[in-house]
Amino acid sequence: MIKSVVKNVGNQALSPEDNLVVLFNTNATPNLSEFCVLQEVEENASFDLSIGDAISFDDQTYTIKFVGPLANRDLNDLSHTSIFFQEVPTDNQIANALYVEPHKMPIISEGTVITFS
Repeated sequence: MIKSVVKNVGNQALSPEDNLVVLFNTNATPNLSEFCVLQEVEENASFDLSIGDAISFDDQTYTIKFVGPLANRDLNDLSHTSIFFQEVPTDNQIANALYVEPHKMPIISEGTVITFS
């Protein structure tokens, strides 16, 4: 299990129309930060997420339905991934993305604990 804490939510990071949350570490540039949820991941974390694993935002739990081929690498390197709250497309999946269900955006604010398990 890996935990992170949300340190900042960009002004344009949470748009229900997009069904998307972009996670990034706290070193994101100011321009990028506007569109991201910045997280601080616990030390020595090693991501190896797979289909069927869970992501929780406080008490809101989601099941991973697809893990892009670059998702774990980007999480390990930059604490970065794009989480889509929608069906997995049949083609053109985003390489660094996680697709999850249910297809409802979580409530996220500064201090939200994200758990990857």
